Amino acid sequence: MNDSYKIVSSSILYWFSQKKWFLFSVLTGIFLVSIGPPIDFVNANGEPNIAGYHSLVILLMVFILVTSQPIPFPAIALLALVLQVLLRVAPADEVASSLMNDAVLFVMGSLMFAIAIVHQGLDIRLAKIIIKIFGKSKRVFIAGLMFISAVLSSFLGEHTIIAIMLPIGLSVIRNIDSSNSDGKNAVLLTLFSIAYGTIIGSIGTPSGGARNVIMINYIREFSNGDFTIGYWDWMQYAYPILIIQLIIAYFVLQFTFPSSLDNIQLKGYKKSVVKSNRAMNIRHIFSATIIATIITSWFLFNEQFGLGIIALCGVLIFMICGMVSWEVINKNTNWGVILLFAATISLGLQINDTGAAEWLIKKFSIMVSTLP
Repeated sequence: MNDSYKIVSSSILYWFSQKKWFLFSVLTGIFLVSIGPPIDFVNANGEPNIAGYHSLVILLMVFILVTSQPIPFPAIALLALVLQVLLRVAPADEVASSLMNDAVLFVMGSLMFAIAIVHQGLDIRLAKIIIKIFGKSKRVFIAGLMFISAVLSSFLGEHTIIAIMLPIGLSVIRNIDSSNSDGKNAVLLTLFSIAYGTIIGSIGTPSGGARNVIMINYIREFSNGDFTIGYWDWMQYAYPILIIQLIIAYFVLQFTFPSSLDNIQLKGYKKSVVKSNRAMNIRHIFSATIIATIITSWFLFNEQFGLGIIALCGVLIFMICGMVSWEVINKNTNWGVILLFAATISLGLQINDTGAAEWLIKKFSIMVSTLP
């Protein structure tokens, strides 16, 4: 009996230690709901804006849970959806209808499209192109890795391009002696060049990342369709900033990780990637054609069909042509991320519809106006 008590008590204590941030978020939510909204947080009728206040409480809870991760992301998403209904932020049907829009379809489509692209083995073909163009100098090669990563991720998203470019970087640095500082810096410089290139490039176009599509979707929703940003318009705004950031990041990395790059052997690497067969060449050409078609469609038809539907069309073409199976896509798609995006987009719409966003903006404006 005593042993059973110890086992149960230790299990309970272990659970509390692992879920302390979850309990903290729940207790914080209960406390904030119990005290009610501030006096000036009222709706159009002059009554306390309970729904708007509760939506902000849910937002705070989600923020605590996402940053501390005491429970899985899908569980956080489900909790956000359930709380919207339980705390009467919105009816169940309204919450359900807000889950699926073009931004969510794009997140789902882009993740699937990325898996289909990576499955084609395009890193070998891309390595040949990079070496042919930038392979004359090692520092130019590093700059080429960064530049190609940025340009490609601006259209296909950082999660796609990092999966394609990282094998190229790892193949280049695998024989480097990292026991000395020069070799270690060469490794870090190569990997960080790819990482920063993909991150910086993802702001370049609407299809570069889910955040871009969500922003466009919010602007369209909040302005009731009166204002929207096209694909080319976004590029005109974002690409000058992208190029400036890319140049600065290149020199910052060179300064942070100084290296002679003597350990990088491009000649040996060239020999390791030149082998390809006719079937692979045809597969790569067809894959590149599909990718080019989808990117062109994003330019021409994004306002008519939405970025999400076009991305799903790319996935559909790959599957119909037998270039990737549903089992591969289903196995490698992070459905939890899709659910989390859907739940946070739904919560964001409710924050706007309940007037909580407007109240936050007013409070922020007052706070800024008091600064010297």
